[in-house]
Amino acid sequence: MVHIGRMGRTAVILIHEEMEGPGLLEVALRAWGFELLLRFRRVERGDESAPLVVAMGGPMAVYEARRHPFLMDELALLQARLAAGRPCLGICFGAQLLAAAAGAKVGRGESGMELGVFPLSLTPEAALDPAFSELAAGTSFAHWHRDTFEAVPGAVRLALTERYLEQAFKLGPSYGLQFHPELDAATLERWLRQSPEDVGESGRPLEQIIDTDLPRLRMSEPAAEQLLARLARHFARCCSAQEQNVG
Repeated sequence: MVHIGRMGRTAVILIHEEMEGPGLLEVALRAWGFELLLRFRRVERGDESAPLVVAMGGPMAVYEARRHPFLMDELALLQARLAAGRPCLGICFGAQLLAAAAGAKVGRGESGMELGVFPLSLTPEAALDPAFSELAAGTSFAHWHRDTFEAVPGAVRLALTERYLEQAFKLGPSYGLQFHPELDAATLERWLRQSPEDVGESGRPLEQIIDTDLPRLRMSEPAAEQLLARLARHFARCCSAQEQNVG
């Protein structure tokens, strides 16, 4: 299938940890005409007007932004883009940043560390959403977070899990995903083996997660790819509409 898009359309990817790159999202964005521009813990002039900004995951916390000055710049960037109606995508920690930029409180979740591969439940509103409407309820995705956020002012909640209500939201043209649709099983296994403290905090042995969760993630990878493709299509259409308005 050939996707219609303007080549050279840039997606700025905000990276917070070297091993947490765009993963499967890269393929989806490139298929819809985006060129990826990676930023490691920095914001540059002009990012506020980029066609798309994506904030990826990371080990830090939104409420520790003063310890990580680059997060202050990222929050300001996301706030400016939300105010201007420019599309953003936040994944895991990036979703927390986007929620905070929109005015939601971010903090430690009362239900503790959510680490593993767990099914999503969808809200009734998801059935009307351009990205989530074709996602089957109960599809499993990777989760890795201890923080969460309150309901985002003005946003539509799209998904939840048994442990946390806030798993996906849409705010204008922007999306925040607390889960990790960009992760494949090999990448998740590498993260798990490199993160013994987080695995210990989850309360589950490493081998149990590998033996029970990774097969579920492999089975759901086609659904994750389809979700990412629909998100990329949505962002491409948003960019086309903006380009037409400018023209």
